[in-house]
Amino acid sequence: MKIPWIILTVVLSIFPVAQAQEQDTLDDADYALFSHLIDRMAFPIPPPPPIGSTDTIPSQELIDSLSKVKLKVGIYPVVKNVHYSNGSKERIAECSDEMVNPTKKVAFKLDLGKLKSKRGHQIKLLDTTMDRNLIYVEHDLIIHFSRPIYNGDHSRAYLEISEGRGRLNGYLAAVCLQNENEFWKVINAVELSIW
Repeated sequence: MKIPWIILTVVLSIFPVAQAQEQDTLDDADYALFSHLIDRMAFPIPPPPPIGSTDTIPSQELIDSLSKVKLKVGIYPVVKNVHYSNGSKERIAECSDEMVNPTKKVAFKLDLGKLKSKRGHQIKLLDTTMDRNLIYVEHDLIIHFSRPIYNGDHSRAYLEISEGRGRLNGYLAAVCLQNENEFWKVINAVELSIW
């Protein structure tokens, strides 16, 4: 009589663990979204206008040349679940309905091999033990992603992104995106903090 209970207990204990492991990883859709956002965000800051010039809009020639610059992008190696900073979910109505948090796991390690830049940027995982003063010397841009939350059919995504270009040059934003023909379009973004 004890053997069937033992087998049942073992089978029931294995099934939820296997199911949780399936959901507790970042999938290809997450990496495709991260890669798209890296290419979109990795744009060098244009130089100031010449002294004495009143024109503050960069020329198309300057914009074209800047789009060819390859940046060293540092990505935080751990992605955490969204924590809805400063009531951000309520501030972006387009993404507040129908979003499903797929897991209870809190942190996920990024796989650098799955992050690709179509524009040729050099993507590296940050060494979080490095002296903070050296991080911005070795990287042009630092990005930290939260885990994306999708609606039921994966046509919309919500995540929080922080971007830093220096110790006093960065921001945290809540972003709502819509997938249109395999291209993620930003529907709304709300700045949550600036430093």
